[in-house]
Amino acid sequence: MKRFSHLLVAFDGKEDSKEALKLAINLSKQLNAVITVAHVFKRKVVDATDESLQYMPRAGYTAGGLQNYPPPMASQTSFDEERKPVVYEDGAEEIVAEARMILEENNSTANIKILDGDPVDEITSFASEENVDLIVMGSRDISGLKKLLFGSVSEKVSHQTPIPVLIAK
Repeated sequence: MKRFSHLLVAFDGKEDSKEALKLAINLSKQLNAVITVAHVFKRKVVDATDESLQYMPRAGYTAGGLQNYPPPMASQTSFDEERKPVVYEDGAEEIVAEARMILEENNSTANIKILDGDPVDEITSFASEENVDLIVMGSRDISGLKKLLFGSVSEKVSHQTPIPVLIAK
């Protein structure tokens, strides 16, 4: 019989992943297993030269009744000259903080990793690299055409990995 000593929980902060984390915490206590929580996001890069990007007002700030107060020269100059892409993340730190809070509420600990890329690919490859024994995921309630066209992440992970996947409902 296979021993589950290392559990991986895919966590995105939504209700189904919170349930998956709670289930993994309960299992880890019963099995004396280690938990790793993984949050996967796709990095979004936006071109700073895009005129629709409202990064910093060129004419000045509008706050507290002070309109057209000129911005600091260093900030305006560096923005105008460098024009570097701006990277947006999906609030990964806030989502990880939420996972930590759930772990603390349940008197549990876990290793926490933030991964960048396609959720299915990242979860399956990370689980293999870390020698995970069981992947615990939530089940999002999608149905109909959306499920037929896209499928769910948990369904795709369960088909692409040889590691057992427990889907919390």
